[in-house]
Amino acid sequence: MKLQSKLALAFAGTLVVAAIAGCPTTTPTPTVTPTPGNPASKLNGRLTFALANDGASPGEVLTVKLKQALTGASTASNYTATASTDTAGNFSFSDLPNAKYQIWYDDEGKVASTSFNTTGVAVSDPVEVSSTQTAVPSQNMELAWDFTSGVVPMPNTNVTAGSPTSFSFKKKNGVSATDTVYQVTVFSSANTGSGAIVSSTPNEAATASLTIPATFQNASTAGTRYYVVKYYKKNGGFGNGALNYYGQTKPIPVTVVVGS
Repeated sequence: MKLQSKLALAFAGTLVVAAIAGCPTTTPTPTVTPTPGNPASKLNGRLTFALANDGASPGEVLTVKLKQALTGASTASNYTATASTDTAGNFSFSDLPNAKYQIWYDDEGKVASTSFNTTGVAVSDPVEVSSTQTAVPSQNMELAWDFTSGVVPMPNTNVTAGSPTSFSFKKKNGVSATDTVYQVTVFSSANTGSGAIVSSTPNEAATASLTIPATFQNASTAGTRYYVVKYYKKNGGFGNGALNYYGQTKPIPVTVVVGS
């Protein structure tokens, strides 16, 4: 009996130890760090060219940039990241700080010819990116602008200084038909970041009338000048950090001639 009692006590003690060893313990929740493979802090998108077919591929690798909204402000900074698309126009950015971003396409100042059916500059509406997002936001942007039936004046045609010139064009593909305004600006050179000569009043119409100043009515100031058609969201403004979609055609060369 004494041996049985000792065995019983030993067995009971083993159960107690086993029970204590099996007690659950509280472990801290690990911190999740966003990685390129997770939805957090990512932004995807696509540049399309839909003149022939809806959502058509550009067929070549393009460069896309990001504009990041400044913290607590209603404006955006210059671009903060650059990516290349695939030939279908798809792109992706990863590990982004929490902010609003705009997709920014710029063909780096290519001058228009008699066949030019893409924008020179295009900037999207802003999209929010957060480290806590559960799905990857997407921002697509249409680059096509249909000039197949002709824009007036066509590239490399004559315009007369001192006389009104009529401009006409088709409205931009892929933006609101009722919430977009257009503006024509004539520049001294293909660098349309400065040197504006004259601009039309922004409006919803796809036409404008401008007069190249009479100061261009001499041999030294006549010659090749460039105009662009700008578009942007109504009440939003063109560039200058505005958080709205906007863009413009490639610079279109025209020959300014001396009037009679």
